[in-house]
Amino acid sequence: MTASSVDASVPAAPADWYADPTQRHQFRYWDGALWTQHVADNGVASVDPLDRAPEEEGGKPASRGCQVEFDSSGHVSSITAPKAAAWTASQSGSATYYSLSADTLLDATEILKRLEGIPAMTYYLVDTPDGSLGRDMNDYFTEAPLKTKDLKIASPSARPATVEFSSLKAFGDPFKNQSCVAQLKTAGRYSRLILLMECGRCGYQSPVETQAGRLARECYCCGAENTGERGTVNVVSGDGRFVEI
Repeated sequence: MTASSVDASVPAAPADWYADPTQRHQFRYWDGALWTQHVADNGVASVDPLDRAPEEEGGKPASRGCQVEFDSSGHVSSITAPKAAAWTASQSGSATYYSLSADTLLDATEILKRLEGIPAMTYYLVDTPDGSLGRDMNDYFTEAPLKTKDLKIASPSARPATVEFSSLKAFGDPFKNQSCVAQLKTAGRYSRLILLMECGRCGYQSPVETQAGRLARECYCCGAENTGERGTVNVVSGDGRFVEI
């Protein structure tokens, strides 16, 4: 989740070729500590610095906003994911952070969704007007509250009526995710359990912060307010106490 929420004794991934986190190429070389400028596509190696902003034909900046299409029943039929700008890298102790900005939480979700094989002690954060959503080796996380109402959405048309969410689903390794949340809360830091909320209107799964009891969360895709219940989750902390998350 954050540098302090992962055991520092866990080694970073070994130097090797991994899926390019910028999505501009098939593979990018990880030197064991940082992503390098060396990339490869279909077995052909080349160089592409991380801080190069992606461009479309004609040299124009690439569009980063999601393009969403809905079917006649209001369900998502397709999403054209945004092209992520170059990640900005920074170092904090043994942890490496990559960050960029996006217009909406939907854009942030779709950008982060494409990341694969994230090494230990590596964190990706996408800042939006409605909060920052991140992803690490355990999956989605936040470091500050996400907005839950009046979210900026791709289609600024009239928002659908309030609905019950279809489901709240865990992702990644639920045990590790819950343990990280409990560890941060025990240390007095901000943390909430994130679950994938399946919208009862359009079917999109938004990674939303949750809490026990009655929930009201807006869908990142269509903006519909989803309501429902989440039960209590207790995790045993390192000192044997139960931590409610």
